[in-house]
Amino acid sequence: MNNKFIIFDFDNTLADALALWIEAYNETAPRYGYKLVRPENYDELRTKSAWQIKNALGVKLWSMPLARRAIRKLFAARINQLQFAPGMREVLERLRGRGYRLAIFTSNRYKNVDAFLSRNGCRDWFEFIEPEASLFFKVW
Repeated sequence: MNNKFIIFDFDNTLADALALWIEAYNETAPRYGYKLVRPENYDELRTKSAWQIKNALGVKLWSMPLARRAIRKLFAARINQLQFAPGMREVLERLRGRGYRLAIFTSNRYKNVDAFLSRNGCRDWFEFIEPEASLFFKVW
């Protein structure tokens, strides 16, 4: 076995999660008076920092913990909809075939990552998952 680890992020690296996060955000947004994320805004929002996105969507600092909890709950309830990012399963299989050790460092919750990997029959490919390892602003 190779002694080299390759560490992956989960959301939008291993798993194609952006659409599911946006869906969960958009369902939660009206409750907090936030603006919706619409397809025509994607390109503009991609060029902004986390704080600029927060401001563009009308997100208030005081409401972020409650909104985050609600968004994460919706995301977790739909984890079975999540798919690998295009080509990522094949990349992982090749890396494993070459003896690399795999791990995940993610701002997502352990139960979500574990459920995704288990459903896709590849939980045992990863030696460890470091969950909820985010900076304050990563997934507010």
